[in-house]
Amino acid sequence: MADDKPLWRSAFDRLEGPLGSALQDVTHSGTFAEALGLATRTRAGVRRELERRTRRLWHMANLPAGSDVAQLRRQVAALDRELRQMRRALEQAETRREGNGDGPARSRQAGRRAQRAPRP
Repeated sequence: MADDKPLWRSAFDRLEGPLGSALQDVTHSGTFAEALGLATRTRAGVRRELERRTRRLWHMANLPAGSDVAQLRRQVAALDRELRQMRRALEQAETRREGNGDGPARSRQAGRRAQRAPRP
């Protein structure tokens, strides 16, 4: 029971020693950095070209492309932010009005009830 390691771990340890140092030397070289940069740029270029072509196909079928959906999501998020700002400003104005003694401000719930159509 001198060696309690599993068989796979013993095999890994035997290979990792010589291969690990060789791989470390390769990954720290300038050639590896250049190759990695080239691969990254190539991958990005292929992705852009694929997106361009698929966007064209979706538009030919009169369907929204992913970029169209992303733009709509950004617009909805901007509208949501603007609505929250307006809601805060309205709540602050109601609070100021109540504090000035101009009479009780209608509660938001009362305002909603007044806006509903009467039930038949």
